[in-house]
Amino acid sequence: MRLNLLAAVVSALLFTVPASAQNVVPNEQLQEILIKTSLLTFNDANLTGTYAVLHAKLAKPFRDQFSPDKLKQAFKAFADKKIDLGVIVLKPPVATAASKIDSRGVLVLRGAIA
Repeated sequence: MRLNLLAAVVSALLFTVPASAQNVVPNEQLQEILIKTSLLTFNDANLTGTYAVLHAKLAKPFRDQFSPDKLKQAFKAFADKKIDLGVIVLKPPVATAASKIDSRGVLVLRGAIA
């Protein structure tokens, strides 16, 4: 079973580690930690219906643009279907493109959970 890594959530919304400021791509172990903690925070928000913690972990431009209520509306389909991404803790991420820091200083990770 393969789960999309929700690249927008992982690479843009939840990235708060200062690696982008250093222009250094984190090693594979740190990437896995970032991916899993980001998706588990997203998962908790969807399962509980409370998006305040997810909102607090967003990068500032996204916090300014999306309130917890807007996030709840945006991810309503996940919550309504009770999609549980908890299985990601058991499986390693598989990159589908090279990890990089883009021209905006944002860490971009693309891939799937095998």
